[in-house]
Amino acid sequence: MKAGGWGSPAKSLSGGNLQKFIIGREISQAPKVLVIAQPTWGVDVGAAAQIHNEILDLRREG
Repeated sequence: MKAGGWGSPAKSLSGGNLQKFIIGREISQAPKVLVIAQPTWGVDVGAAAQIHNEILDLRREG
């Protein structure tokens, strides 16, 4: 994901990068329940595979 730096606001990201940011932010908070609708909308194939794998890992971890 490309951004202007750590201090850059999320709103400065492109649609696909914003989607990856949001998914990562939510996963990093270790929620007990995570409801996800179209988590790979607007991202490339590689990022979509990574997002799906992260979601499956969360499911396996309970």
